[in-house]
Amino acid sequence: MCNPGNPNEYFIGDRHFELPELKLLVDAVRASRFIPPREADTLIGRLTLMVSKHHAGELRRSLYTDKLARSSGYKAYITVDLLHAAVNAGKKDHLQIL
Repeated sequence: MCNPGNPNEYFIGDRHFELPELKLLVDAVRASRFIPPREADTLIGRLTLMVSKHHAGELRRSLYTDKLARSSGYKAYITVDLLHAAVNAGKKDHLQIL
């Protein structure tokens, strides 16, 4: 969108997520035990692409979490996806892959 003026001001008129919603998602990713730290950082980086440069810094805030066991590999994403597929399909044979 454009606000006419000298100079004109341009901005994105509609976003898929509001900043508070993205902060909530970032906090959830950071606190998740099954997402490895490297994957969490990648995912949060992708979420920051959904906001302006000015708001991206607000999404890179720290969230205190206990030093509890975290997953160390990408397999966690695949495992969670397989579990959801099996539950949604109502099939136990999907779980035998795990």
